[in-house]
Amino acid sequence: KYPFPTWLYGAGTIEYLRAMMGWNLVDTTEWRLRYMAGLEKRARPDGYVDYGPLLDAKPQSRRDQHKRVGDTPLNTTDSYPAIDLLRSLIARFPAEAKVVLVRPPVYVTALPAKGTPAEAAAETCRAKMRELAAERPNTALVDWHGYHRPESYDAEAFYDHTHYTNPVARALEADIAAAFERLPGGRR
Repeated sequence: KYPFPTWLYGAGTIEYLRAMMGWNLVDTTEWRLRYMAGLEKRARPDGYVDYGPLLDAKPQSRRDQHKRVGDTPLNTTDSYPAIDLLRSLIARFPAEAKVVLVRPPVYVTALPAKGTPAEAAAETCRAKMRELAAERPNTALVDWHGYHRPESYDAEAFYDHTHYTNPVARALEADIAAAFERLPGGRR
């Protein structure tokens, strides 16, 4: 419904305040008031939703995750506009700012079959993310997306192809924290 909030990473306070007072604020005011009054339980005001209970109530999602969906090449060019946008956003950060890029896990049926053009496209994307992390100081990549992760083969670790359970989220969180700690300067 809403575009990626690049304004959160903008350089100026005016840009930030303008976005904060934009249509999103007007559009979500009623919902936020309902949440504060205890009438809305869908998500916290910061947008966090624990998908577990919602997805546990949809057993069809777990059955559908066994259908292969990962064989269509999403990108057969050498153009990666999302990575270019990410590069331009983090280029605005001070060099000493620590950045951890994350490629989250997906269930194995969402991965492209080995030896296909789709897998080649996915590997090119992975390489581009590695390049991005390597070219900027104080940047790391946590890559859980692929056949190399045991979680990718555990149907019980996923609610569907892309939504993973809280234990997987906690393990990924620990890996992100460890990557952050390994960056120059150590602890926060």
